Amino acid sequence: MLFVSPLKACEDKHFVVKKAMPEFFFEIGTEEIPAGYVEPALDYMVRSLTDFFPKNRIKTGESRMFATPRRMAVVFADVDHRQEDIVETFYG
Repeated sequence: MLFVSPLKACEDKHFVVKKAMPEFFFEIGTEEIPAGYVEPALDYMVRSLTDFFPKNRIKTGESRMFATPRRMAVVFADVDHRQEDIVETFYG
């Protein structure tokens, strides 16, 4: 999704194009889970995904989590469009 915002009113009509940062929405649907198991499972999901993104050089914003007895979801805001580049040198 692209957002276009005009700069100062100019004769040549310059525009700045800003790419919207996408959200990452991860949802799991299940059979009904006992209430006591939902929070630990959701915490594990958030912790695992919070560890996953930095290990794979993907920047994210804050996370939110949602749960019902049949669904668990985690949303990360401002996810980069791609991984950061890396250069590795191997000798041998």
